[in-house]
Amino acid sequence: MLKGIGAVFVLAGCLGIGLWYKCQFEGRIRMLKELDRSLELLCGEIDYGRGTLPESCMAIARRLQEPLRSAFLHMGEKRPDGESFGEVFRKNLEPVLDQSPLTVPDKEIFFRCLSDQAFWDGRMQQKTIDRSRRELAETVERLEREAIQRGRMYLGLGAMSGVVIILVLC
Repeated sequence: MLKGIGAVFVLAGCLGIGLWYKCQFEGRIRMLKELDRSLELLCGEIDYGRGTLPESCMAIARRLQEPLRSAFLHMGEKRPDGESFGEVFRKNLEPVLDQSPLTVPDKEIFFRCLSDQAFWDGRMQQKTIDRSRRELAETVERLEREAIQRGRMYLGLGAMSGVVIILVLC
């Protein structure tokens, strides 16, 4: 009786871990889409708002969801010690992205548009942001193609590992 209850708990735990990995993968896709949307809004503000980058960040913060909203609001505040916008952008967004399910290459694609040379003029800003947006879109497209297969794999591996642990323990 006790072995049966223990086996159910082990199997449920392993399935839970597989489900957690599946949710992390789906969260990664959602976060990449939100980063792409933030870059799209930033492009629009640069093109049509004609404000400074901090003013643009304040304007688009209202249209974003947390946790990106608070990071963009902080970027819109006055820059201390003459830091460049790229440094402020990275400093405010890195803690947010570190808590997300994004991988290091995902973060680097996003931050690539923030090099100091990217902010010389509006045209250069547009080009670098567009390039990052294209790379993010390609990553999202690739991950969405893999999402169903990976979800099944994570749940299947969770179930199989639970069964193997049960067989070893019994």
